[in-house]
Amino acid sequence: MDIVNVHGGDIYSFEKFSEKHIIDFSVNINPLGVSKNIKKAIEKSIYDTERYPDMYCRELRGKIAEKENVGRDNVICSNGAAELIYGVVSAVRAKRVLIAVPSFSEYENAARAFGAEVIYYEMREEDGFEIRDDIIGWLDNEVDIAFLCSPNNPDGKMIKKELLEKIIEKCDERGIIAVIDESFIEFVCGGEKLSAAGYCKERSSLFVIRSFTKIYAIPYIRLGYGICGNVDIIKKIYKVLPPWNVSGIAQAVGVAAISEKEYVKKTREYVKSEREFIENEFKKMGIKYFKSEADFILFKWEKEKADKLIDMGILIRKCGNYRGLDEKFFRTAVRKHEDNVKLINCMKNIGV
Repeated sequence: MDIVNVHGGDIYSFEKFSEKHIIDFSVNINPLGVSKNIKKAIEKSIYDTERYPDMYCRELRGKIAEKENVGRDNVICSNGAAELIYGVVSAVRAKRVLIAVPSFSEYENAARAFGAEVIYYEMREEDGFEIRDDIIGWLDNEVDIAFLCSPNNPDGKMIKKELLEKIIEKCDERGIIAVIDESFIEFVCGGEKLSAAGYCKERSSLFVIRSFTKIYAIPYIRLGYGICGNVDIIKKIYKVLPPWNVSGIAQAVGVAAISEKEYVKKTREYVKSEREFIENEFKKMGIKYFKSEADFILFKWEKEKADKLIDMGILIRKCGNYRGLDEKFFRTAVRKHEDNVKLINCMKNIGV
């Protein structure tokens, strides 16, 4: 019996199309694809399949530490970012978790999996789903973990720098683990200036999650990492994760990916241009969308019309299962220009 997929990328459920016939706009992966250097790293690492991978990802953590300007012991690697979401909830034995919604469903799933009570801070459509200053009042002594996503999935909004600083400071004062999920921040122009990672050294309760999966187009391989100034939190997470959780191939890919600065820069510029193209087309068609800073766009459309896209070989992300959204909300990835043009033309043919 199949388990219901609440995420994007479920091309396997549409049996009347082969994988090559579906253009998948439901997942937010780098439209430029896998770089040559990463492909070479994959090919080379295959010759080491008889060896166990490094259980502690020492080389990869060292490279990440250099990039993020932290100590190697302040970095933990994982089988995708989602593993760390579950890991941190389990490690700190959270009893009460605050989640800003709508957002990634695995925050809630992880909290409930370990018996934690969930409190929802609701972002509003009329505010463009931005976090407001009043979230500070929700950060009290009863909260163990606060999950925030920046840029947020599914709307692509970054938390404003001034508010981010206030949130981190308040969490530090109250002993709340502030988990800032920055899985898509590599797509944001100037994202490093808006990142929470720079506060990890001075704020011991801050835990920042990053993903290699999206920016380096390797969802098949799975790789993420966390940064935390408090080494004790890192140690606790290690204790609840399975050994050898990061494969040797994933580690090799990560080491190669760290040096791909031009690739990331080129990606940001391309995504920005194509995102603006889609947004402008939505505006012309009178489709309500929410201004994004990431490689995806949240928009509103009629469900009956959206359902017709799959018959045209296009899969977008239905967002009705996000807490705070309904069946009129959809998310589309920013893909290559020819794909984006096809999406827009199909939507025009269906009619707005």
